This record gives sequence, C-alpha cells and structure tokens, in this order.
Amino acid sequence: MVHAEATATTATATATTAEQTGVSRGVGSPEGPANPTHSSKTTEEMKDAWWELEFNIDMSRRYHQMRRGYYDSFNKFLLVIIIVCGSAAAAKFLNSPEILGGIAALAGAVNLAFGFSHKARDHELLYRRFTDLARRLYDFETPELARREQKDIERDEPPQIPLLVDFCHWETAIAFGCDPGIERPGPWARMTMHFLDFAKSRANAVPTATPRPTQETPSST
Repeated sequence: MVHAEATATTATATATTAEQTGVSRGVGSPEGPANPTHSSKTTEEMKDAWWELEFNIDMSRRYHQMRRGYYDSFNKFLLVIIIVCGSAAAAKFLNSPEILGGIAALAGAVNLAFGFSHKARDHELLYRRFTDLARRLYDFETPELARREQKDIERDEPPQIPLLVDFCHWETAIAFGCDPGIERPGPWARMTMHFLDFAKSRANAVPTATPRPTQETPSST
C-alpha cells in the first residue's frame, strides 16, 4: 500500500511517548529486534524506521480487511438472491417462476462477471500476509529487510481507493494514539469509499503520524 514517509522527529517523539506511557501496539517492541547483538546498536533513526513500518503494515491490514468484508458481503447477498429465487417455494408463493428464474440468472451472472468471491479471497490472502509480516516484524535484523518483504507484498496489491486509504490512515493513527493529520472522512465518503475513486488520497500528503500529547502541559505561573 502506498503511504507517506514519517519524519524522524515525528516517529522519535511518538516512540518516546509510547515508552513513557507503557502502551504496547501489539507486535514486537519499538526498540527493534530482540537479539541483544542488534538491540545494542539501535539508534533513534532505527526506532523511527521500526515504528513507521509497524504503522504502515497495520494500515495495510485494515485496508485489506475492509476490502475483503466489502466483497464478501456482495457475494453472500447475491448468493441469497440466487437461492431464494431458485427455490420452488418462492416460485409457488409468487406464482411467477419465469421472473424469479430470470432474477436468479441475473444475480449469478453479476456475481460471476465481477468475481466478488475471488476478490474477497485475494484481499483475505493479502490481509494474512501483512498479518504474518506484523507478527514477524521484529524477527528481522534490520528495518530494510522487513521493508523488502513489505514491498514484495505490495507488488501483489490491486489499485488503491484513495478515500479508503484516508479512512484506514485515520483509524490506524487513532489506534496508535497519534494525530492523523487529516480529518476523518465524512458519512457520505464512508458510504461511497469502496466504489468511488474521485479524489487523491490526503493521507499521502501528511507524515505517517503526528504524536498526540498524553497529558496537558501545565501552564507556567
């Protein structure tokens, strides 16, 4: 998934906030690999790189999870239409088997033409690959090695939908305790973000995340 690059200041501040508050993001450690040989060489830049990878991978997981659910819902809906319209009980009740048969055939043709089940399966596979990468993230010796595998997965991704990218960026930033840098997509955008591709993603114009203060700074007297 295409995503913005985090600035060193942003990621460092966020990593420091996470260390101070003791908040875990669910995978690995912001300090880098568990191998003491490599942890002793960890720099602030390395922490930034690990944190940025974790953020982007989590955003990719959310994106493909939502796309999988979207296509799976369409597939199930059309299957229900096919089953109901093809049943003898429905034909007897409505006394119009020809019409019901035509509706069932149309629903089957739409499902076959758009391949909702196949697309849901493709996004399920991508979701699992990103989840596995998130689980193994800190097993890599360097962020570059982990990023290389991330790029390998991204090469298999279909074209993105900008509004959905924005929504996943917003959700991920909130989950990580950060300022997303963009407003949450409105109700209309959330209703249409799966099938309308009319805007450039705003998430790519902001840093990966902006740290959110965990407490108010006391005013000086």
